[in-house]
Amino acid sequence: MTWKERFLRIPHIWFLLLLLIQLLPDASDNSYDPGYVTGFAIALEVLFLAISIFSKKAETVSESGKLIGVVEILVLLWVLFGQKLGLLNAKMFPAPGIVFHQFLEDLQPLGAAVWVSLRTILEGYLLALAIAIPMGLVLGWFRAVRSTANYVVRFVSAIPPIVYIPYAIALFPTMTASKVFIIFVASYWPVLAGTMTGVVNIEKGILDSARVLGVGSMTMLTRIILPGSLPYIFNGANQGLGISFILLTSAEMIAADSTNPGLGFYIWNFSNFANYKRVIPAIIVLGAAICLISFLIKLIQNYLLRWKAPV
Repeated sequence: MTWKERFLRIPHIWFLLLLLIQLLPDASDNSYDPGYVTGFAIALEVLFLAISIFSKKAETVSESGKLIGVVEILVLLWVLFGQKLGLLNAKMFPAPGIVFHQFLEDLQPLGAAVWVSLRTILEGYLLALAIAIPMGLVLGWFRAVRSTANYVVRFVSAIPPIVYIPYAIALFPTMTASKVFIIFVASYWPVLAGTMTGVVNIEKGILDSARVLGVGSMTMLTRIILPGSLPYIFNGANQGLGISFILLTSAEMIAADSTNPGLGFYIWNFSNFANYKRVIPAIIVLGAAICLISFLIKLIQNYLLRWKAPV
C-alpha cells in the first residue's frame, strides 16, 4: 500500500471535528470533563493510525476506518445534539464526558457483569453446538427420520424461547442453570435446522462418488457430509448466537440474581432508578461484546471454509 492509501482516510476528518466541537459553548451548566471525550477520540485515532501503519491489507485499513468513523460520527452527534444544543433529554442522554467518566468508575462491577453474561452464553451456546450438530448430521442423513424431524424442528423452533423462562426457573435448582438452559434452547434449534439443511443440500454426485469408492458411514459423515454442511451450520450458529444474546438479557432481567448479576440485570436494575449514566455504558459494552464474538466466529468460519470464497 502507498502512504496515501494508509493515511489519507476520512476518519481523520471526523477525529478533528470531534476535537473542534469541544470548543463550542454548552447548552447547560452541567459539570462534565471534556477531557474524557478528547481522550476517547485520541484513543480511536491512535488505534486507527496503528492499524494503518502495521496492516498489510488495504481492505483491513478500509474496514477498520469505516468502523472507527461510525463510532466517531455517533459520538460527534451525541455531543452536538446533547450538551452543545440541548436537544436531547439530559437525564436519559447524559453528556458523553459523564458517561465515559462513569464507565471508568464502574469498570470492576461492569467487568464482573460482562464475565457472568459471557460465561452463561458460552456454556449454553457450546452445549447446543455439541448436541445439535451431530444430531443434525444424523437426522439429515437418514431419510427414514428426516421428514418427521423437519416437522418437529419447524414446530418447536417457532415457539419463542422466552416462554420457557418460567419453567426453567421452576425446574432448575439455580438461576444460573436456568439461564444456561434458556441459552441452550435458543441456540439449539437454529443450529439443528441449519445442519439438517446443509446435509440435504450436499450435491448428490459427491455422495454417489463416495459410495462408489466404498466410503463407510462414519467416514461419510465426518469427512464429506460435515465439511459440506459447514456453510449452513455457520448460518444456523450465527442465527442462534443472535437469539441467545436477546434471550440472555431477557432471562437475566426476569430471572434476576443480585448475588451473581449479568449485564441484563445490571441494565434493568439501574434503569429502574433512572440511572442512565450507568445504563448507557452497559448497553455499549453489551453491543461491543456481541460484535467481538461475532467477529471471532467469522474468523473461524473463514478459516474452516477457506476452500470456498471468503464470507
